[in-house]
Amino acid sequence: CYEPACNTRWGSCSAVFSSEYARPLSKWGLVPSGSALDLSLPVAGIANYGLYLFYPTRLGSLLPVPETTMLAISFASVLFSLYLLYVLKFILQDFCIVCTTFHVINFSTFFFVALPDYLRPGIHPRPGKSD
Repeated sequence: CYEPACNTRWGSCSAVFSSEYARPLSKWGLVPSGSALDLSLPVAGIANYGLYLFYPTRLGSLLPVPETTMLAISFASVLFSLYLLYVLKFILQDFCIVCTTFHVINFSTFFFVALPDYLRPGIHPRPGKSD
């Protein structure tokens, strides 16, 4: 029987990822359960962190007002992390090392990348500008 390495004596990431909270859009009633838009946390995370990955590249400068867009996405990630931390601690009463790692990444990205770049725009490369 397969058991994920993230299942420890402190908590179970498989219990978290198999809960109804692992698909927040259907949990909140925004999309039907099982629909193509019923994204799981890992799929939504890939999209979110994909934006983070491309932000400092030339592709990131294609975003409308890149610094403001990154700040908004990062702030939304922080708010979503706060919601998920609440669910994890008070509803599921569990601990997930994988989840905690991503929450740390969300908070770090906001405070060490998005907010400083918003306050001092122009840190990442722009098309047509030479460094």
